[in-house]
Amino acid sequence: MDHERVETWEAALSDEQRERLAALRARKCRVEAVFVSADEQNGIPAHVRLSAVIDHVLLAVQHEQNDIGAAFDVLYLEVETKLTLPDSSRPKPLN
Repeated sequence: MDHERVETWEAALSDEQRERLAALRARKCRVEAVFVSADEQNGIPAHVRLSAVIDHVLLAVQHEQNDIGAAFDVLYLEVETKLTLPDSSRPKPLN
């Protein structure tokens, strides 16, 4: 894992967002940011893809071209919503 790149995207978050990120990680949620290069041929602009995974289950994905903080807020709300669902409604691992 490229820790320098991780620190870079985390530095773009506010203090409150970094606290929420730490809270997700404390719940064993892996949050990753991946830079996606532009693909002009297919009309895909360069962007950052944020994802959240727990126990090999993808909980949320957000794509953002400009504001990683806004993308993180949406990702966080989606993950928190899924983590507070009753056990019978939660996504199951595929393995």
